[in-house]
Amino acid sequence: MVTSFLKKGNNLVILVFFILTCLMAIVFRMKSVEQDYQLSEKRKEVRRVLETNKALKADRARSLSTKNLARLAKSHRMKEPSQKQIILVP
Repeated sequence: MVTSFLKKGNNLVILVFFILTCLMAIVFRMKSVEQDYQLSEKRKEVRRVLETNKALKADRARSLSTKNLARLAKSHRMKEPSQKQIILVP
């Protein structure tokens, strides 16, 4: 039965086409899964970078707080500038 099916030229072409179509579907699905994994990794990386950025912004805000700047100025024996030393840039 199988040999008689394959002996007909049309049936062989259809069978080869079906097998190639199935293989292509498998390859496309595997590529899709691979890209999903890559996308997931990139999203995790973006989340990690955003968290790091948030922590760095908070650290910068703490460093630039008036209390911290006053403490640093005092430790380096700095004082408030006089009125003559202040220059306003428009």
